[in-house]
Amino acid sequence: MHKAILLDDTIEVTALNREGKFFQSVTRVDALSKMYDIKLQVDINTDIYPVEQDSHYSFCIAKTLSLDGTEDKGFYTPDMTEGSLADKYDYVMHGKIFRSDSEKPGEMIVYGSFGGLMMSLKGSLKNLSSFAVDLDVYLLLKKL
Repeated sequence: MHKAILLDDTIEVTALNREGKFFQSVTRVDALSKMYDIKLQVDINTDIYPVEQDSHYSFCIAKTLSLDGTEDKGFYTPDMTEGSLADKYDYVMHGKIFRSDSEKPGEMIVYGSFGGLMMSLKGSLKNLSSFAVDLDVYLLLKKL
């Protein structure tokens, strides 16, 4: 895992729209990561990418899509000749970390927004300490 990848794990979807469905094309997904024991809650545009309960997905959050970790220029360039991290996944969103909190010592909650689609990650400080407010990130998913 290169330094641009902040989190790379397998998640299991544990619930869909647990608090009700508020938008026709959006599903709020609750999931648990296998390796890092991180609780994920994320909004997914299920018109584009359907998500199924109890299914497993490869899940990644990265600072760049460049395979060598080269920093992004802040905009998408479709002429990447050497490929990108996105080639390995089925669903990609770009967003920003806008808040982080701690409910108890050693634990961290990170909040991100992907064009209005929200995400929260809750886990140990050790596993989430590389997330900072105002950090641009990519969220990537692929069904296993």
